[in-house]
Amino acid sequence: MAELTRYVCPQCNGVLQFSSDVHKVTCEFCGGEFDVSELKIDVGEEEQVQIKAGEHVKSVDDFLKRAPWSDAEESANLVSHTCNTCGAEIVCESATVATNCPYCGNVMVASSTLAGHQPQMVIPFKVNREKAEEVLGKHVTGKWYLPKQFSAELQHVQGVYVPYYLFSTEADGWAWYDGEKDRTVGSGDDKRTVTDHYDIYRAASAEFVRVPVNGSSRMPDGHMDAIEPFDYDDLEPFNVGYLAGYLAEVSDESAEERQEKVEHRCESTFEDKLKRDALRNVDRVTRESYETNVSVSEVETTMIPVWLMHCTWENENMLFAVNGQTARVVGDMPHDSGKRALTIFLSVVIGLVLGLFYVFKISGDGFTTTNLIVLAVCCILLPILVDGHFMGQVRTANEKHEADDAVERGSFTITERQG
Repeated sequence: MAELTRYVCPQCNGVLQFSSDVHKVTCEFCGGEFDVSELKIDVGEEEQVQIKAGEHVKSVDDFLKRAPWSDAEESANLVSHTCNTCGAEIVCESATVATNCPYCGNVMVASSTLAGHQPQMVIPFKVNREKAEEVLGKHVTGKWYLPKQFSAELQHVQGVYVPYYLFSTEADGWAWYDGEKDRTVGSGDDKRTVTDHYDIYRAASAEFVRVPVNGSSRMPDGHMDAIEPFDYDDLEPFNVGYLAGYLAEVSDESAEERQEKVEHRCESTFEDKLKRDALRNVDRVTRESYETNVSVSEVETTMIPVWLMHCTWENENMLFAVNGQTARVVGDMPHDSGKRALTIFLSVVIGLVLGLFYVFKISGDGFTTTNLIVLAVCCILLPILVDGHFMGQVRTANEKHEADDAVERGSFTITERQG
């Protein structure tokens, strides 16, 4: 068993909290400030280290059970810890590494949970609670589809360190495409469009560095993906001192369980880059056959800072997540169905006007087959784009299916090109 070091102020024995403002551990009683590296923390197997309590909620588990995407069912995977301050028995999920005692309020780092699951790195909080609430306030205003009377009532706020895996991968593959290029022949009434077809082949390789994926089954991928990207220049060697004042969990899903999601994201980006290169000299391509291979070269473990915010409106629960490093805020809000219907109708009308302008003014050929297709596209595509834009403003917690941010600069290389 490792020797336990009480996590208290060296000057006055007061409780300490990591401050994102000064990037140091501070004492709220004597005002002392200390570098995380100055404070010796040993991770024991049984005991808990006492640190400053977080606000509003008793644990990560308690917070997440309030969320709309949680079924709030009792978990069969529970463990108990004893609070070193008041002696109370605390029952929580086995993945919870930092929680607070509902009796005395002190947050405990459950060393028995952390032992064997300690991450290699951590991105410390840079965004404080006041800033997180400020960006949330801006996020829930000024959106066209929001109901006019909408006002999100902030119920709970909690800073949480979420466990993440950072995958580095290597990809290679090839694809055959049917390329199409349009050209106009003839003139006047005899003018028509001819499409030429080409066989196009592309083979390439690429490297992906630190594709992030959250390792907690209780954190929704939509929220955790949407708060990307992260600046890995802020990564620090893990020290439990960074947890002071926040809640935290360790991974309850293995890297192997999360690898498929990472591979899918890398494959999607790799294939998109192949397609873009194939489109260089043609108008359209249709993929005929392909093969993509993604192999994992390295997996790193880290904790990412996230502010979780629980809001309600007209008895509807809403969960928001704020990136504790970049202040990016995501979450789903209600939309006004009347405004949406009106917007779609007006978009159809505008699309019709634009289509008719093309038919009679730009093309001048009247209702030919091609022009009718253009008219239909204007009436359908414009409403889809407009509605997608405004819905995207109120529905921002979306899973990612690509890894564009993780492509190593200059690593995507075309190894063979035909056509």
